[in-house]
Amino acid sequence: MQSSIANSGGSTRPNRHSGRQIWLATLVFNLALAGLALFYVVDARRMAEDEARLITENYARVLEQSVAGFIKTIDVTLQNVVDELERQQARGRIDRREMDAFVARQDQRIAETYGLRISDAEGNIIHAVSHVAGNNGRISIADRPQFIQLRDHPQTGLNIGKPVLGRISQKHAIPISRRYKHPDGSFAGIVLVSLPVDYLIRRFSQLDLGRLGNSALWDRTTVYARYSRDDPSGASTGATTPSPGLRALLEADTPDAHYSAVSGIDGIRRLYHFRRIDTYPLYLIVGLAEADYLAEWRQQTLLLTGLAGLLVVGSLLFARHAHAGWRRDEAARRQLAELNEALEARTREAETARQHSEQILASAGEGICGVDAEGRVIFINPAAREMLGWRDGDGIGEPLHALIHHHHPDASPFPVEASPTHATIRDGQRRHVEDDWYWRRDGSGFPVEYTVAPLVSDGRVVGAVNVFRDVTELRRNEALLRESEQHFRNLANSGAALIWTAGLDKGCNYFNEPWLRFTGRTLAQEQGNGWTEGVHPDDFQRCLDIYVGCFDRREAFRMEYRLRRHDGEYRWIRDDGTPRYDSQGNFIGYIGYCVDVTEQKEAAAELERYRHHLESLVEERTAALSAAKEAAEAANVAKSAFLANMSHEIRTPLNAINGMVYLIRRDGVSPKQGDRLKAIETASGHLLEILNSVLELSKIEAGKLALERIPVDPHRLIDDVVLMLGPRAQAKQLALVAGAAPLPGGLLGDPTRLQQALLNYVGNAIKFTEQGCIEIDAAVESEDADGVLVRFTVADTGIGIAPEVLPKLFNAFEQADNSSTRRFGGTGLGLAITRKFARMMGGDAGVDSAPGQGSRFWFTARLGRAAATAQASAAGDCDAASDLRRAHAGARILLAEDEALNREIATSLLEDLELAVDTAEDGAEAVRLAGERDYDLILMDMQMPGLDGLAATRAIRARPGGERIPILAMTANAFAEDRARCLAAGMDDFIAKPVDPDMLFATLRRWLAGRAG
Repeated sequence: MQSSIANSGGSTRPNRHSGRQIWLATLVFNLALAGLALFYVVDARRMAEDEARLITENYARVLEQSVAGFIKTIDVTLQNVVDELERQQARGRIDRREMDAFVARQDQRIAETYGLRISDAEGNIIHAVSHVAGNNGRISIADRPQFIQLRDHPQTGLNIGKPVLGRISQKHAIPISRRYKHPDGSFAGIVLVSLPVDYLIRRFSQLDLGRLGNSALWDRTTVYARYSRDDPSGASTGATTPSPGLRALLEADTPDAHYSAVSGIDGIRRLYHFRRIDTYPLYLIVGLAEADYLAEWRQQTLLLTGLAGLLVVGSLLFARHAHAGWRRDEAARRQLAELNEALEARTREAETARQHSEQILASAGEGICGVDAEGRVIFINPAAREMLGWRDGDGIGEPLHALIHHHHPDASPFPVEASPTHATIRDGQRRHVEDDWYWRRDGSGFPVEYTVAPLVSDGRVVGAVNVFRDVTELRRNEALLRESEQHFRNLANSGAALIWTAGLDKGCNYFNEPWLRFTGRTLAQEQGNGWTEGVHPDDFQRCLDIYVGCFDRREAFRMEYRLRRHDGEYRWIRDDGTPRYDSQGNFIGYIGYCVDVTEQKEAAAELERYRHHLESLVEERTAALSAAKEAAEAANVAKSAFLANMSHEIRTPLNAINGMVYLIRRDGVSPKQGDRLKAIETASGHLLEILNSVLELSKIEAGKLALERIPVDPHRLIDDVVLMLGPRAQAKQLALVAGAAPLPGGLLGDPTRLQQALLNYVGNAIKFTEQGCIEIDAAVESEDADGVLVRFTVADTGIGIAPEVLPKLFNAFEQADNSSTRRFGGTGLGLAITRKFARMMGGDAGVDSAPGQGSRFWFTARLGRAAATAQASAAGDCDAASDLRRAHAGARILLAEDEALNREIATSLLEDLELAVDTAEDGAEAVRLAGERDYDLILMDMQMPGLDGLAATRAIRARPGGERIPILAMTANAFAEDRARCLAAGMDDFIAKPVDPDMLFATLRRWLAGRAG
């Protein structure tokens, strides 16, 4: 007995060790299973994310090339219009018909836009294609940001504005514009085109980004256009809140990047590719929704988790069963009383295991079906019944092959001997079938993937377990993936860019069809380092150093080299290489894009040669222009000095002549003497007219003539001209008719220059017309919110003008016939001055005439609008001399004049008004007298010997009380700068010689009345 117990005790130690091994093996198996499942899940997700990155990057590149190309086309079109505008301005005016035709031709190049428009410097649309609303010139864009930007910042090139809502179309569009300038370089307006946001939406909608994917166009703060298939209208165009990742990329001006973020617009997480559009401040974002590109991964993960769970439960049951057997062996060596308890425990455990197995089969998502050694069904789970269309109880005991696997999809027989299930029953080998076909109860079939494992009992195969799943959706997705891959290959092969990729070994593993067409070689020849055979030997080492160095540092590169084309010609290629990374951030190689830049390099070389040539020409021209400039400046100074001196020397004796005529006429003359005095006045007036014309032309050419902007009434101007020149017309028995059409009121302009231009035209018409009539007309040629363009016309029935003379008629010192000066009089300056006045006022001047048929002279002027202009009364006292005698008799006047005759005439005029007059012959004497006596007013000549009038005025003003005395300049220095110098020296007013007595009296009355008040 003791021996038996010893043997029994000796055999229990290995059994305890075997029990621990069972659980340890089960634990190791389950850990390995969990590790493999986790590795598969992580790797599958990485592959899905890598594929999504490639999809978004390829789509973004294609979109970037498309959008950038179209913007470049728009930019070239706008630049063409700017060049044409500046060319036409340089020749003097813009031909509307020619400009409209040119704009229409350019617009055809960018038919997808809303059309070309051109504004002037005030923002008014002055040209537009016929199909664009606003081509009538009544629409203003002065408040648009792009107009303000281009107007205030001359350095701005192409301006791409934020989307705006069209005032006519009520649709959002992106304004793209350029400025153009006047010949003097000042701002002239902008050329504008609007790119519809709908155009971008249509481009985005062509991308297959899944149900929740989207694409968008941004600047740094604003979404320009956005499209998602589930939201066809896109997000609202305008300012919005980007995600933090997108905001960081926009602020950093990153050229391209991948990132994952939750959209700030719809809250969906997506994997995005961010890409800047060429050199423009615009960015493309193309994203795939995580819910789309991880859908299949989640499905596979769920399936794998279920299978792994089933295996874990099965292994635990097996271990428990094995452990129970160990416990039975252990119990057999115990007391007989414990035997019943052990048997009962095993029964309970078996029932629990059965129940667990049924629960596992019921909860499994895959179809599970067990067969016996003859292939008859012994169990089947609910998932299998649902997939096969079986009701509860169907199939049990029937041959599985005859029910679901009896023939191929093409109706050909599938013998039972070829069935993988029966093969496993025969040889006990586990089998996995990825592509097969099962049949449902109703006769329909579906593709399946399944695994067959043997059922083993006591070391022999007693059946098999078939675990299968319906892969209809998987096969559909695989087909879609193949189509997507082919689509991306088509995209890569459809453009002009030469595309390559390289792996970790630095060898190239892909070249697109444009590359192969360019080199004329096959993919096999180019792969690896085969492509380097086409690189020019002089460029090879440089390219190799750049490529290897950047590859090792994981840096993007750009290099240019010569590559042999299929015809043997070497062409310059620009190659842009970019590192590629997988979803885990691991470097996987490079992708490159190449373009042919041969023409660009040749053009740059040619431009460089021209630049060197131009530099030498510029140096020569600069030296010549410098000398010419110095000579011109010296001549201009001499000319100004000559004109000032001539004006003074002519006006001084004219002042004496006019004064004497006034005094003689005042004392009373006979009719014959009156006629002679009239002749003297006429001759004096003609001489003054010639002088004023020469001076006025000189001021215009020097750019010193400033136009007034005061209320003007064209009808009144015409009436005044008729009133002034009517007697001359009547003397020749000519009818002088005013026929102006109705004109808007409240206009602003320079009435003096307008009247002078009309006087020039009407005076010439009277001079060159022997009989008939002269008609003055005014009408509105065009108008807008800021003003009107008025056309003034003077038509006569005179001698007419020969066609060959018309082109030079408006030149200075030119007349229709040089003999006209002797026959009719005149200098030939009036028409030249009229044209210059008209162009300064925003218009032009011209003539229509033929010999013997009269002439029609015209000029145009742009007059502004006044919102409310008070009509100041021009009525005044018409008898200043009487007022002076009545209100200011005895007032003491100091007259400083160095010319004795002018001093005598002025004294006589003033004393006749009962004014007390003291005279000074120079400035020093005037200063002395002003210090000795109190004067009510001082008349000061400007140019006197010794101390001139300017210095004398300053000296008087510096004395105590001298600041209160009115000092009036009465001088033959009649230039505007002379007036400015007088006022700067402290004088109060300016009277130019020759003096008009009535004007002198009115001026004296105004200043003496002010001093008395």
